[in-house]
Amino acid sequence: MYCTKKLSLNSLKIIKIVFKSCLISFLIIFLLYLTYYFTKVKGEILAAKNGDKVKVHYTGMLENGTVFDSSEGSEPLEFVIGEGYLIEDFENAVIGMEINQEKDVKISKDNAYGEPREDLIFEIPREEVEDDVQPGEFLFISNGDNRIPVKVLDVKDSVVIIDANHPLAGHDLLFKIRLVEIL
Repeated sequence: MYCTKKLSLNSLKIIKIVFKSCLISFLIIFLLYLTYYFTKVKGEILAAKNGDKVKVHYTGMLENGTVFDSSEGSEPLEFVIGEGYLIEDFENAVIGMEINQEKDVKISKDNAYGEPREDLIFEIPREEVEDDVQPGEFLFISNGDNRIPVKVLDVKDSVVIIDANHPLAGHDLLFKIRLVEIL
């Protein structure tokens, strides 16, 4: 049996209110889902992984707190994770980071620039350098197509003693890293 009665005005108002309530509930649930999706699901997708080109800001310090390098106040460092252009432990520390996440990393000297090597301290003839070279200055020497920075340790009459060790050799390194962008 079908209802042939016309709905009263009050009944129509009640149906309209119920419909609006259902619509509002649906929109709230949908917005909650979108929030979850973009914070959880997308967050996992936007975590840095091996092979990603990324930009990071960093500050590098020695254990005594001396800052030896920083990108803060300038352009962030851009690199591809896993290509090996940076210290491996630095690159690995970025894996799994999300945009704007910060991380403190300690890299042992063995995984950074190693211990200073005695065979990288040597003498070169005095006439191969500028006349006014002083101990503590840095020079560049050529090794084929590469220019290597070396530190002048001592200047004598006939020779200059130079150190080709990396300036951070022998030091554990501390880095504060913030992932800026995954490209």
